[in-house]
Amino acid sequence: YGLQRCGDSQEARGVLAALLPHIQKCSAVFNEKEISDSLNGLQRFAGTQEVREVLAALVPHIQRCKEAFKVQAVGASLYGLQRCGDSQEARGVLAALLPHIQKCSAVFNEKEISDSLNGLQRFAGTQEVREVLAALVPHIQRCKEAFKVQAVGASLYGLQRCG
Repeated sequence: YGLQRCGDSQEARGVLAALLPHIQKCSAVFNEKEISDSLNGLQRFAGTQEVREVLAALVPHIQRCKEAFKVQAVGASLYGLQRCGDSQEARGVLAALLPHIQKCSAVFNEKEISDSLNGLQRFAGTQEVREVLAALVPHIQRCKEAFKVQAVGASLYGLQRCG
């Protein structure tokens, strides 16, 4: 999470590379906040090899998480993927997040919806993206909050490549 403000520099990618073996060896079960913080921390990184390796290392942790995701965790997790690129590893994260999105019963607000959709902006219309979009539809329909102009723009902007 702390890396989100560092930018996509060589030094920050070096930190990701140094953290990778620790993420891979970690046997603890991540909770929804730790998962969302980890993914949200990647929001400033482009789809580099280091990012793809970290995403791949996070997938088993996401799959082992039995805790119900809160709305904020769904939005932050997807938002964190916004610059990671449409890679096999990022699609693996989407597939691992899908059951958590489907099980989330809380009502999303306009910011969480726009964060979720905006996080998908770099993804082409793959099966994983279509499934995540389908899982988000009931959450969007249950939202009773009026959208601000920025939330409408961010939501639609996020759909630009989803196909």
